[in-house]
Amino acid sequence: VQEMDSNIEFTFVLWEEQSSGNGTEFVRLCDFKVCQGGYQELSDLKDKDNNSVKLINGTTYKITEDVDSMPEDYTLIGIGEKGSALSESYTFTYYDNKDINILARNRLDSSVLELPAAGGISARVFRLLGVVIVLSGILACSILVICKGNKR
Repeated sequence: VQEMDSNIEFTFVLWEEQSSGNGTEFVRLCDFKVCQGGYQELSDLKDKDNNSVKLINGTTYKITEDVDSMPEDYTLIGIGEKGSALSESYTFTYYDNKDINILARNRLDSSVLELPAAGGISARVFRLLGVVIVLSGILACSILVICKGNKR
């Protein structure tokens, strides 16, 4: 689990399975936001009119992530319960006496990360090596001049 960051929010959609003349279909109930490393209680969900969303025992629901409103440079890895395979959506049957923990995994595209500031230990090593080479050159030239002076 990543550190909590309230500045990075992900939007999810809760869908309810309903019967229709053509079988069953999922109907959008509400959208909700979760910050990075945060969580959302299903009992606290509100619809677009700010009314409480009541989940019904034995009813099937689906959660998806709204990838169009995903923070820049993030991609969805998957949604699912801890220990289960992750997919683009998570379907579950709700029971008020059963706790479920649904995880959503997102990945930050590492190719867009800024490079660290120049310097650090490796730059110091190269500078030190450069100084040693320059001093070695000065010492070698001094020795040559002294040796040539003694030969005359």
